[in-house]
Amino acid sequence: MRKSPPFTRILAAALAVMMLKASAAEAVSPAPGSLAVLEPPMSAPEVRAAWDGVRSGIYLDPLLLVRGREEVQKELEVWRQTAESVRSAIRTADRITLDRAQSLLEEAWVFYFQFDYGRATGVLGESKNLLLSTPGDSGFRTQLMFELLLLSGIVARASGDESYINDFKGAAALDPHRELSNEKYSPENITIYRRVRNDLLKGGQVPFFIEGNPTDAVVVVDGEELAAESADTGHLILPGNHFIEVSAPGYEPWGLSLDAERFGPASLRFELVPIGPDGDPDTFFLERLKAGDRTFMALLAGKLDVDYMLVTDTDGGALRAWLIDRDGRTLDHASLWERGDDRGSAARKAAELIKPLRQEWALDQTTADAPFNLPAPEQAVPETLEGGTPWSRYALAIGILILAAAAAGADRGSGTRIEATW
Repeated sequence: MRKSPPFTRILAAALAVMMLKASAAEAVSPAPGSLAVLEPPMSAPEVRAAWDGVRSGIYLDPLLLVRGREEVQKELEVWRQTAESVRSAIRTADRITLDRAQSLLEEAWVFYFQFDYGRATGVLGESKNLLLSTPGDSGFRTQLMFELLLLSGIVARASGDESYINDFKGAAALDPHRELSNEKYSPENITIYRRVRNDLLKGGQVPFFIEGNPTDAVVVVDGEELAAESADTGHLILPGNHFIEVSAPGYEPWGLSLDAERFGPASLRFELVPIGPDGDPDTFFLERLKAGDRTFMALLAGKLDVDYMLVTDTDGGALRAWLIDRDGRTLDHASLWERGDDRGSAARKAAELIKPLRQEWALDQTTADAPFNLPAPEQAVPETLEGGTPWSRYALAIGILILAAAAAGADRGSGTRIEATW
């Protein structure tokens, strides 16, 4: 007969296993903390009824620290209005800059026809600096820069500067498919432009790689949106200067002029600056969540000063929810209600989703004026040991100790061996 191990070893092993499991559970589970709720836009009455049950359960739970509904909505609206003011100022500044650049270009044509090539060159330089200083409409900037470079080449050729060919090349690289009008350009300049453009096209294109944050940003090169499927293989562009424009919802637009060389691929990495929600805040943050934009979700948590956020969605007539932590990571998600479910199921599933966030101790009543649903003083608080730890947490360990004592007493009298397996 195989000799059984002493009961004390079995007990020690069991307790060790329990402690390891508890530690592992705490490592992957969210700890109790404050919560903000982003409510979904609702149209269907049955979805609204399901959400009403969820909302009531969350805000009335005495062991959840939930930021006030009105406070959240007010904070988001103020943020949206501030962001819209910034966006409006950027658009206005871009338009003023581009209008001024166009005006200077027209002025340069006047000086050219007056044979005042020096003043024409100076005005063209000022116009070029303005075009390079704005992140705005890359399509319009490309059009103006094309005309500016072409006029610069024409002025340089008329004044005897042999480097005029470089300006023709720069214009051709920006818009190689554009044809010059006989009404605006002389036959000699049209012939030079076509020859330069054909030589440029024969030389081939170079790959252009771009990456950055946010990953779903729209990249526009010389007025044409960069195809998403070319992000890994590279977008082909002609050697020369190109206008790059990058934009994403909620971020400040960004742009620059990139010089792509004949040999070797061109590359660019960007990091857009977030400025605030664009459009309806609830819809905006849901779209940012689905786009995997952790940056903005983390900003939202910081703005609301909470540890977690519950982001909801009613797309497709169902009610879904995501639990997001302060770093913008998705901790858990669930479908709370679908057609055919009873209304109460949504509240039960939501309670299970945010159950790890429930507090297990009495909260400081001196902070009762804060915009959180703090428990009232008369609400019952779980009985705790000294230090604030509930008795129930040690219930299993206490039970094992009691069984151990009973088993030890039985072992003395009968010599019975106890073998346990897990």
